[in-house]
Amino acid sequence: MIFGMAMSVERQRTAVMLDFFIAMRVIVFRIITVLLWLLPLASISLIAASILGVDDIIDVFISLGLFSAAVVAGLAVHTFITVPLIYLIFTRKNPLKPVLLGSLRPGLFVTIIRSSIASTVEVLNACDRIGMNPKIYDFVVPLSINFKKDGSALFITCSCVWLAQTEGADLTSGNIVSIGILATALAMCLPGIPSSSLVAIATIAASVGIPLNNIGILFAMEWLLDALRGGTNGVSYVVNTGVVDAWFGDELKDETTEKLRKNESTNATYGQDSELSDDEVAFKITEGNDTKL
Repeated sequence: MIFGMAMSVERQRTAVMLDFFIAMRVIVFRIITVLLWLLPLASISLIAASILGVDDIIDVFISLGLFSAAVVAGLAVHTFITVPLIYLIFTRKNPLKPVLLGSLRPGLFVTIIRSSIASTVEVLNACDRIGMNPKIYDFVVPLSINFKKDGSALFITCSCVWLAQTEGADLTSGNIVSIGILATALAMCLPGIPSSSLVAIATIAASVGIPLNNIGILFAMEWLLDALRGGTNGVSYVVNTGVVDAWFGDELKDETTEKLRKNESTNATYGQDSELSDDEVAFKITEGNDTKL
């Protein structure tokens, strides 16, 4: 920012540098476009290399199916039991309204289809349908999207354990606890793009000493699990916002109502004569303030 402000002082002399940055932007976007076109081929090559390095491919795919079933079961338990129970404990209200009537409406089905953990618009629409205070969900939803990714943390933990099992690595209770803590911490740093959890999986597995030979096989089911955990994260965002709204929503509504009443009383005092000009109304307001003083 300081560099750009310094360039704006002498625009004619620094125009060459501006053209340089514009050209760099074009070059970078072209490179990214080519990489995106090559991404499917790279993914297939990564999966093929992992499959060719496996001795018993049938056992690996059976374990992959069991791994996917475990992740889906964990996401279902978290979505329909853990999150509603948390809402019930902290608000003493029926959790079916934010979970079933609000979160699992078409808006969050779009979140699942898009395979994105940062579908802010769909989550905001869900909060608005439930009737939450706009001041609360405009603040809590973006904060939750950046720092609260329950489904991603669950997927990362299960993936690291699955990699250890397929490689025959022994995990102690301390290793599993470390994986859970690291997965929770790194889930807060994940960007809102599909398949971003694979970077965290590789980082955690390497730190615990788990070989990464079969990480390419995760691509075979990662697209589906990525979509499902995106929906779980969306439900968690809505319920999290619902808890904050249950605590502070009434206070904000009272403050808003009081401000509206003050505005109405002010308009009734100084704006009751519609034929007065703006200058006359301003003179009345100034005169009233002087009288109060």
